[in-house]
Amino acid sequence: DVYKRQVHGDFINIQKEMQHLMEHLYAKNVGCGHADMTKWEWSTNIHRDSYASHIGHFSRLTYMAVAENIPVAEMRYNLLTKMIQPVSYTHLTLPTSDLVQISVVAVSLKKK
Repeated sequence: DVYKRQVHGDFINIQKEMQHLMEHLYAKNVGCGHADMTKWEWSTNIHRDSYASHIGHFSRLTYMAVAENIPVAEMRYNLLTKMIQPVSYTHLTLPTSDLVQISVVAVSLKKK
């Protein structure tokens, strides 16, 4: 009986610790998701993460540019513009500040 209480107590402590770690992870990484996240939000985060990864890895960016027969800078610009709204959903749009910030970065990269 004492052993059962000890095991159950350890299990509860582990659950609390895991919940604390998951909350920390969600607070640190917004794209991880949460219980109320819609399919559109999740899909948008996945697409943006993928585009950011493509842009961040020059060899992959070069491969994609060669495959499409365009300059690397144009490929980077195309991916940045896709990050504005990677998944179409008419009811939800990005805040204007995000659109302006991404557009400024994309235009400055295209000028180079």
